[in-house]
Amino acid sequence: MSCLLRSFLQRIMMKSALALLVIIVIVFVKDAFPQLDKPTISGFTARITVGTNFTWTCVDLGPMPCLDQVQWLKSGQPIPPTAVSGMCNEIYSKVAVAEDQGIYRCQTNSMSASTLSDPISLTVVVPPGKPSISGFIASIRTGTTFTWTCAEPGATNFEWWKTGDLSQLTGTTGASGEIYSKIAAAGDQGTYYCKASNSAGVAQSDSISLTVTASSGGDDQTTTDSSTLTPTSSNAAGVGLAALPHAAITMACLFRAYF
Repeated sequence: MSCLLRSFLQRIMMKSALALLVIIVIVFVKDAFPQLDKPTISGFTARITVGTNFTWTCVDLGPMPCLDQVQWLKSGQPIPPTAVSGMCNEIYSKVAVAEDQGIYRCQTNSMSASTLSDPISLTVVVPPGKPSISGFIASIRTGTTFTWTCAEPGATNFEWWKTGDLSQLTGTTGASGEIYSKIAAAGDQGTYYCKASNSAGVAQSDSISLTVTASSGGDDQTTTDSSTLTPTSSNAAGVGLAALPHAAITMACLFRAYF
């Protein structure tokens, strides 16, 4: 009986020792290869202009950096290694193009796990292209209302200008000043253009030339003084016939006086 009890106790002790050993190993591994903290991205600016150089760094790489290379992701897809640098590929730097707009993360790795940074959203601002003008008619009459629209999808603000003026035209409407409308007057004749802008730059449209003519109801009427008219042949004949009786009386008086 004592032999059985001794054997049972020995088995329990061996299992306990094995369990203790497993616990010690787990603690050692955890201390040697701790779980990485969530990395962060430094140097990030949410809105940049095309042609601007940006540089981001994935930081908080943990106690054993470069155990595996940092991975940069755009919209969940790996960024080619040619675009990254640094000892652990922790630096992402390039000149911005329109296609760089998107959601980015960096990923760090340990023997126990991989950890992703919070996502960052990059907006790339593209300068506006040449705006276009719609609604333009080259020749209009005074009193006619005309309405022009300056259009460019990438612009956030519009200005209207008349060549020779020192300041932009007033009275524009629309969400961003893209509409110019007024009743034509003679002084509106001239050359016009519009400008489209955003935080990345300004672009100017082609010029348009407007001709303003007098309306049919407002044409100048020429009035001539009747005293300056030169008699026509019919008028001259009338004047001659009216003078005949007077001439006959004068001749009769002279004849009587002579005889």
